[in-house]
Amino acid sequence: MDGGEVQLYVRLISGTLLGLTLGRLLNGVAKFVQQPKSHKINILHALWAFFIFASVTLFWWDEAHTFGKVQWTFSTYLFQIAYCGSFLFLTAVLLPDSVDDHADHYSYFITQRHWFYSVLIISYVLGIADTVIKEGWSESFFGPEAIIFDLIMIAILGAGMVINSHRVHLATALVMVALTILSALVV
Repeated sequence: MDGGEVQLYVRLISGTLLGLTLGRLLNGVAKFVQQPKSHKINILHALWAFFIFASVTLFWWDEAHTFGKVQWTFSTYLFQIAYCGSFLFLTAVLLPDSVDDHADHYSYFITQRHWFYSVLIISYVLGIADTVIKEGWSESFFGPEAIIFDLIMIAILGAGMVINSHRVHLATALVMVALTILSALVV
């Protein structure tokens, strides 16, 4: 395969995973409208669903501008699958097919928060690596402030994983949504 065919193939796989993510996300959110008695909406789920939607949308848009900068190899292909797959996994954990074993979606989220936040941390780190791969090291980090910021973000997500507090989870989701909106404004 030549470089153009490889790029097309990687784009197809990426688009499929991201399309499945958006489809699952929209289907999961629609259940709150379709089945309001068994799927009671809560602000935490709404914020995380918005965050995932915005993150996928921004990533996919960024891909249109940076995809051609990559010399695609099998390792970068696997990386791309992992990064796109992390969004799908986050969506599946956030909006499962059923929460019958739990009182509601919030209690489900609390019992599964370790999975959600650990994959979110992985996705965050993969996002940093994605920027380095597509933009280069010098364009990705503007100094020690960026590294400190990333470490603080990982610590905040780690706190969400271990702390069972509605306020902590809500604050974490609000911070992530706010940062996603800010990053959309500078794109």
